[in-house]
Amino acid sequence: MILNKKQTNRIQETGRVHWFDQKNKILYKIYKKENLLDSATDLDLRLSQIVELSSSMDFIPEISYTYENDLLIMRQNKLTKDERLDKIEPFEKKLTLAKEFAQSLDRLHAKGFVHGDINRKNIIYSHSRLNLIDFEPSLLQIKNHAKQWMSTRPYIHHDDMQSNTVTIKSDLLGFGCFLSWFLETYRPPQDYADECSIVINENKLGPSPFKKFVEIILEKINFKAPVLSQEEIQMHIENIASSYVDETNPYDYSRPSDSLLDVAVYVDAIPSGKAKDNQIYKLADICEDNKWYVTKFYIEKASKSKASKEQTEWIRMVDDANQKKFSKVVVWSQDTLSKSKLSLINSLAKKDNFSIDIFSYK
Repeated sequence: MILNKKQTNRIQETGRVHWFDQKNKILYKIYKKENLLDSATDLDLRLSQIVELSSSMDFIPEISYTYENDLLIMRQNKLTKDERLDKIEPFEKKLTLAKEFAQSLDRLHAKGFVHGDINRKNIIYSHSRLNLIDFEPSLLQIKNHAKQWMSTRPYIHHDDMQSNTVTIKSDLLGFGCFLSWFLETYRPPQDYADECSIVINENKLGPSPFKKFVEIILEKINFKAPVLSQEEIQMHIENIASSYVDETNPYDYSRPSDSLLDVAVYVDAIPSGKAKDNQIYKLADICEDNKWYVTKFYIEKASKSKASKEQTEWIRMVDDANQKKFSKVVVWSQDTLSKSKLSLINSLAKKDNFSIDIFSYK
């Protein structure tokens, strides 16, 4: 396989690179073999398992691997989303999909396979079912010159952290957080980590642990969203934003390895917490789809006083723009930015020949 200069540089910098072949609808992931830290025997076993599972289980896209010199090349059939997960309705349809997904995961684990990173970003609604993607060839790798587990930190079970490994407990935790979010949707998935860990620790889940997990979660769910105070609403908003950008998190892979540019997301103050949640999720998804790396979410808090119009996040964003921390500002609509704000952004764009663009969803 011939790589272009950018792809070659990315592999040298991070040890891996991925891109999508639009013509053939294939997702490519390329790894430096020396950065895959499983033994040669364990690596070959895991690769053969992934290929076999992807050809025999409908909820996994077809995957194949080849070696070329010192590189491992993965090819995965690209799935097309039928719909965003948070847009699936009604509840009965969600529940049916969740139960089918749980049964598929039980079959996966019955074969002794651990995915290692089950979370919302690795689950796609396609072909009228929930599909699991992002099968890493080795759960322990060197990425960005550091040894890392290929798991997202909020969904690593405490026991696995203690023993420095990744087991079915982490897959159950990730599934439980996804399931709770999928059926309730008013809290970000990581908010359920503590209660899902308790379910894992205090229950004998038996030979069909994922199916049993669905039953337990259903018993605990109150299908009517609780009445939240303004403080609780703001806390959940901040949690949503932090789930997309956490520079201290060594397991956070939300930044694409071939990201095209750095952007800032600005969300103005909105009285309704749910409306703001939806804006944040949508803008974050747009950035992810376009391979834009969100350097920071600037989210204004709703003022408790009608007289107060202080916008501290806008001030912080302008300061960061002066430091050239991003080259694009992503907003919900042009109405978010007043004429004075647009004028200021335009003046910054002319400074030192540094370009700052505005992207508006509406």
